[in-house]
Amino acid sequence: MKKVLIGLFLVILGSCTGNSNKLSTELFGIKIYDDIENYININASEVTKIGSENTLFLNTKKNPFNGLVKSSKLDAYQLRVNKKNKVLTVTGLKNLGEIGNKNFKDRCKVESSYFKTILAKQYNKDVGQFTQNYYKNSNTMGRDYLFFSNELRFKKDSKKLMIQIMCSYTNIDNYIHSTIYVSLVDQDYWTENTLLSWKKVVIFTNILKELNLESL
Repeated sequence: MKKVLIGLFLVILGSCTGNSNKLSTELFGIKIYDDIENYININASEVTKIGSENTLFLNTKKNPFNGLVKSSKLDAYQLRVNKKNKVLTVTGLKNLGEIGNKNFKDRCKVESSYFKTILAKQYNKDVGQFTQNYYKNSNTMGRDYLFFSNELRFKKDSKKLMIQIMCSYTNIDNYIHSTIYVSLVDQDYWTENTLLSWKKVVIFTNILKELNLESL
């Protein structure tokens, strides 16, 4: 009986390990933790420094990412790397435009549902495994940004990763501007960088009210 139980445990363990090994470590054809130079000439690219440790690279017509697999629902792509030039985030995004408060329909939330279904399948997960988190941030001009984030966390070998499908909202001249971001993120990068400046908030259901647009 003991041998049977040990054998069953090994089968289950092997199955779990097999599922972990099948998990993808790439998004839009870009592998996280790869050297950035596999995808772009870093000396001829549009670069933005993010503090002293991280750099942002943009996909452009002049210097496109090698091997990029685009989504018809997104129109821009960017990579963040550490000082060793290793990719820590892969992001596709789309600005959904400006909308007056009377005509506001949350297109970003609809698009999020589409990507949740697609990516849950790609990463061998269930849609129900996504968790929802809400954040707020203010820029140097005092403009508030709200973020609704669907997050699917998992491990690949010793690395902690996160699929993130996030909507951002802000008020510019009394119009709502929303953007969808679809990312594969190193969890340590997310915790040690982005979350240092963002504030986690309670669930918001009325975006117009949160952005002071409800009475306009």
